[in-house]
Amino acid sequence: MQFVSGTNRRVQQYMSYAVLKVENYSNEMISENCYPGVVHGKVIGGLLDGKTVSVALRKTLTNQRVTQIADLQNQNKLSYTSQGGYIALESVKLENGKLTAQWLNRMGDKDAIIRSKLPTKIAPFYDRTGHIHRFKINNATIYNAHILDMPNSNTASSEDELRSILTNTFANFGAAMVAFAPISSYDSGQLERQTHLGFVGWREQNQMSVEEATEYFLSQHENVVTYLKAGALIDVIPLETMRLGSRVCESIDAGGKSSVPISRYTTGGLGARIQSAIRRCDAKVGEKIECAFLAQANPKAKDTFTSLGWKGVWNKDIAQFFATANIILPMVAKFGFAVSTSFLKPYTSSEGELYLAKSRPLTVPLPRDAIPTPSDPSAHTRYYASIYGAVTKLADYLPDNPSNQFESLTTKAKIKASIDQDTNIKERSYPASRWSDQSFDFHDSDPLVPEVDEFMNF
Repeated sequence: MQFVSGTNRRVQQYMSYAVLKVENYSNEMISENCYPGVVHGKVIGGLLDGKTVSVALRKTLTNQRVTQIADLQNQNKLSYTSQGGYIALESVKLENGKLTAQWLNRMGDKDAIIRSKLPTKIAPFYDRTGHIHRFKINNATIYNAHILDMPNSNTASSEDELRSILTNTFANFGAAMVAFAPISSYDSGQLERQTHLGFVGWREQNQMSVEEATEYFLSQHENVVTYLKAGALIDVIPLETMRLGSRVCESIDAGGKSSVPISRYTTGGLGARIQSAIRRCDAKVGEKIECAFLAQANPKAKDTFTSLGWKGVWNKDIAQFFATANIILPMVAKFGFAVSTSFLKPYTSSEGELYLAKSRPLTVPLPRDAIPTPSDPSAHTRYYASIYGAVTKLADYLPDNPSNQFESLTTKAKIKASIDQDTNIKERSYPASRWSDQSFDFHDSDPLVPEVDEFMNF
């Protein structure tokens, strides 16, 4: 069985998810470690996008009674997927040139509505008071999907051009993400990369016109003009927002296996990013930073670190620790954007409206400000380089034998952090250009997570 040909890219041995458009099935058995049957098809999105592959289902102690390839071919089964339909593969593994998966499920038939290779965020819907909205029918959390339509993005270089692009985007999509690409000539780092969301809202119980929405956005974000006058390019990416189905949300709330794996849309916070950066440093660097952190951490943070490592430490505790060296870390939202393949369904009671039924994230999630955009394709590498730079800068600042002297420094840092918490913290406290020429292959601690560089393949 052939795996993939015609590619010079490094193929990882593991992937969390893959989505396949079925071409045909065969009943061959490739090894005694796999169930009978192989599905052949084209990969939709991810590292192997567009490649024709053959996949078998490997035997494990936990998947003996789940969907098998024979079920996908059986018209009497709910999982039946005909030629041209889509299936989702989980825990994909490459061994000896052959692809196997631990789980497979039907995603949709050949007429399914699909959004593929687009940054997608799945997050609970909160009202202005901070309360979570819930469905009336089953009291499940309402989750929204936010999908960035990269192919229809536009770039503005003047205020008039930006006004025109925004108006057209609001007219066709209703919402947009506006990304302020950094200016390479500004080595001082005064103009940091930012993103803002704009949408057609309501005023005095009447919906704004697209022109009103455009003017309102520009009035609320005056820094746009500052960037434009400095020669920056500004990207406008259409944003599609829709709800998840109520039953899907109910399954997410229940914490069981869901058609939308919500945990894969969480960023992991600062701790996960710090832990990843430390792994790229010399072991002594990690030990020095760990020792200094424990010397000043409160008892709860120490206990959490002991059991979970950096990943378990709260963002606030980490930010305060780095602030002892006057290092301001980027803010990291809980939910991020991952390039995904998603399947949408129409409401039975509403013509034309869609909801998201299934989604598979194919990259690690990124905070909004780190998403690569057409005029700023290296945003994600700068983001991870800034975390790595903060770690190395802290290591240089710390003495070789950290002691409780950091407790007094941390007290001052806590006061500053409490003030910064209510303001927009800058992404870096040192020039962006210092790290812009560095590039890192980012992998989460989970070996199944594909490379973040896949964000480049819109």
